[in-house]
Amino acid sequence: MLSWDDYARWDEARWSCGWRIKTRSFTEAVRCEGENRFVALEDGGTRLEIRGSLSIDGSKVSGVPRFLAGKVAATVEAFLAEKIRPNLVETASSLRKHLESKKR
Repeated sequence: MLSWDDYARWDEARWSCGWRIKTRSFTEAVRCEGENRFVALEDGGTRLEIRGSLSIDGSKVSGVPRFLAGKVAATVEAFLAEKIRPNLVETASSLRKHLESKKR
C-alpha cells in the first residue's frame, strides 16, 4: 500500500529533471510532482534544488465521509511527505558521493 512508481524526465538544456510519483493505492486521490534543478554557483560549485508538491483529495478516497475528507487528506499528506522526504535527501546525498568519487 505504501509503494509508488517514480517517473522522471531529464531536460539537458535546463539542467533539470521533472518528476512525478504515482502511488499504487488511492491513485486518483494523490498528486505528487516536482522538479530537481542543478544551479551553477559563482564559486564554481553546483547546488541541487529539489522542489515538489504533494496534495491529496480526500473526497476521492473511498470510504471517507465527506465531512472528514479534509482532515484525512491533511493527515495522509503529512504521513506521505515523511515517507518521501528521506528518498529525496538520499538522492542528493548519493549524487554528492558520486561526484566526490569522480574528483579523485
